[in-house]
Amino acid sequence: MVQRDGNVRTQILPDRTAPMLMPTIMKHGNPSACVMTDEWIGYHNLKTIYATHEKANHSAKGIRSR
Repeated sequence: MVQRDGNVRTQILPDRTAPMLMPTIMKHGNPSACVMTDEWIGYHNLKTIYATHEKANHSAKGIRSR
C-alpha cells in the first residue's frame, strides 16, 4: 500500500483471496481515502468500505473505471 507522499507498506500473504486481502487493506486504510487497484475481483468490495475506489484497466492503457 502506498500513501501519497507517505510510506510504502508491503506484506506477504498466504494467498490473494478477498478474505485474506480485505482485513489487511482495512487495517492500514482510512475509510475517507481514495483507493486505487486493478480490476481483480478480490478488490470489488472496497467500494463499500472506502470513499472512492478507482480501478486501473490494464487492458486499456491509461484508462480508469469506478
